[in-house]
Amino acid sequence: MSIDSQGKFTWGEEYVPSVKGTASSWAEWSDGAGGTPTITGDADYRKINLPIGDVGHSPVKQIGEGSDTYRITVTENIYGSGTGDIKVYIRGASTSFGQDDVLPAWELYSGWTEKAWNYVQIKLEGF
Repeated sequence: MSIDSQGKFTWGEEYVPSVKGTASSWAEWSDGAGGTPTITGDADYRKINLPIGDVGHSPVKQIGEGSDTYRITVTENIYGSGTGDIKVYIRGASTSFGQDDVLPAWELYSGWTEKAWNYVQIKLEGF
């Protein structure tokens, strides 16, 4: 799983080429209630496990500053494939917000988008 804009953040792989992003641990994720989602295999760098109805919130990542517009791309299964189905959501704001905050509102992600957000977050939901 990765989120790409000015900086690239990747989860699920420890050895990410620097040109493709920064390896980040699944331990940074929340289950939406302050806990950590279930990870299959290595707790930092393998697969997030989201049964139907379970969610995972990425950390809030800074992708820019000022009032510029940024192209945001979320990519699944970069370093392997998972099983089951997930929905991907994104949200963002010009100022930082908490990982499990109610606002800003989530938007269903359906492909790259351009936003004037300095901070962005993704949510995965098993269905």
